[in-house]
Amino acid sequence: MEKLIVCIVDDNPDYRKNWSRWLNELGFSVIEAFDGKHAYDKLTKLTAKESASLAVIITDENMKCGKPERENGSWLISQLASNEQLKTIPVIWNTGAEHPKMQLAENVLKFKKLNTPGSLLMALKSARVELDPGLCAFFEKYFVNNQNLGLGRDY
Repeated sequence: MEKLIVCIVDDNPDYRKNWSRWLNELGFSVIEAFDGKHAYDKLTKLTAKESASLAVIITDENMKCGKPERENGSWLISQLASNEQLKTIPVIWNTGAEHPKMQLAENVLKFKKLNTPGSLLMALKSARVELDPGLCAFFEKYFVNNQNLGLGRDY
């Protein structure tokens, strides 16, 4: 069975590194991008087989890498909504900001703080991402509950 793919979009390389590590522990392949445009460019170049394996897109809202506002999380979400191949992929939107003018599609879930293994696991479950029960139990034991080896301190 092919590994499911998660796309992580954040301008903070430390967040991307941690999320990638956590997702790899859960058995996912990871695509990283530093802003909305970078992510959209990568996602539109996926093969049909890779697109079929894309489980979820996790995006931050504010990306401060000197890019125009059009390349933030809400810009990416609007681009995904107009792309036939990508518009049904679940999106986990990591933002505390209010966006009263933005209509969220059913596949977009908004989270205020996605900065721990537990919050990531909760977001994946909320997005109904297929999780291997054994890997999920391992992840909860070693990362979420910070048991054995003190792994939680590294995050």
